[in-house]
Amino acid sequence: MHATLVRQGGGIMVKTHPVSDYPQYNYIPSVDLMISSMAEACGGTALGVILTGMGSDGFKGMQQLKQKGGVTIVQDEATSTIYGMPKACVIGGVADEVLPLTQIGAEIARLAGG
Repeated sequence: MHATLVRQGGGIMVKTHPVSDYPQYNYIPSVDLMISSMAEACGGTALGVILTGMGSDGFKGMQQLKQKGGVTIVQDEATSTIYGMPKACVIGGVADEVLPLTQIGAEIARLAGG
């Protein structure tokens, strides 16, 4: 199943979709699809975080999020088991911050005003 975020009333709802609804996405579930839908549902007022992972899934979603004004954080190479997904965001220029895993939670709290 794939997951998307959609605006419903005054909030955001997660919807699941069969893979056949989005055949263009190779990774299941697709991080690109999820983050792109989040960017649309939130109008860019969102935070995207990419942690360790294989391939470049997430890059296009983070790119769309940044274009809409969102903030992006990716895990650094030193603390990633597999640096593919974060690396794609770094190379593609869509990472606002590149942090060790141990610092990401604190940065999210800081950005959230806590």
